[in-house]
Amino acid sequence: MVLIYGKGKTGESIKKYLEKKNIKSLIIDDNDPLPENENIDTIIVSPGVPFFNRIFKYAKKRKIPIISEIEFAYRQCNENCEIIAITGTDGKTTTTSLIYEVLKEISDKNVYVGGNYGIPFVEILDKIEE
Repeated sequence: MVLIYGKGKTGESIKKYLEKKNIKSLIIDDNDPLPENENIDTIIVSPGVPFFNRIFKYAKKRKIPIISEIEFAYRQCNENCEIIAITGTDGKTTTTSLIYEVLKEISDKNVYVGGNYGIPFVEILDKIEE
């Protein structure tokens, strides 16, 4: 079972994706008790969950791998999925917008923007898989 930590847009998108794939999951946030008797294989955290959150201690104590939504979505991509990842302190949104607009104009492939740019990466997977 996959434990999703975060009930916002990203968490709900992960839950929906897993349901389509018939993968059992449980979604919780800070207001919910941590599961005690569930057989959890992986924990996926939404962006914005701080590293001092209780979920990290929970995962470490139980030796459960914990990954981000972006890492989860990346692992679902096939070999035809080309990704440009943009990180840094300042200018990510502007850089992302510029690269997206240029690639839309010059590429013969479908181009999508996702991640912490408004649309969770996992929501783009359905489009990529088509």
